[in-house]
Amino acid sequence: MKQELGQELKHVAHHLRDRALHLRDQALNSSAHSAHCDAFARSAYNRYYYACFLCVRDTLTKMNIGTPAERKMHAKISRLLDKQVTTRFTKQLKESRENEEDYIVVIMNSAIEATSRLKDVMLDAKATRTTADYEIDSLVDFNENGIFLLKGVKTRNSCKDVSIGRMYNWHEDVIILANNILTAYDSVDKKFKTNDKKTKTIDKKTKTIDKKFKTIDKRFKNIDKRFKRSK
Repeated sequence: MKQELGQELKHVAHHLRDRALHLRDQALNSSAHSAHCDAFARSAYNRYYYACFLCVRDTLTKMNIGTPAERKMHAKISRLLDKQVTTRFTKQLKESRENEEDYIVVIMNSAIEATSRLKDVMLDAKATRTTADYEIDSLVDFNENGIFLLKGVKTRNSCKDVSIGRMYNWHEDVIILANNILTAYDSVDKKFKTNDKKTKTIDKKTKTIDKKFKTIDKRFKNIDKRFKRSK
């Protein structure tokens, strides 16, 4: 359901972007049309961000990262990725190196890199959405190539202009990175489940053997008891 909503928001963002471009072409010297054009453009940035947000929140839910309340907080998303997801993968990476599980080491290194990139993308996307929603003085600049830019976005490393095309690419990146993270998580989770199943099987066999030894021990005690009586 959340993934479907995320895709729906993406389609809404596409529509808002196209509507903004259409109004720009119609605007010419009309201040009314220009205002509509600006509003649609800002809404397109907003919808792209929420499509990213829902995708990441769904990923964290599947991994059981954070509480439901924390996963609803925009400010918490990057922290959950940085503190809990990265920590989980780093811990598994260390264990895999000690156990010489090379294939898990490769998966964990890739997952840690993907998590770092996803965190950075979400921080920049959130900064862009915040600028579009609240910084009215940050202008939307439409150029002759059918592209519009949001001016003066304060991202992680600088203050820059963000095109609607970049916002679209960020959403595509989020989908890919989130899938990579889930694949890594599922691989490790499957490994743990397999090991747990083996442990339970061994434990069951151990209990069966222990039961047999107890039976044998009981028989020896009976034999010993009979032997003493025969004396």
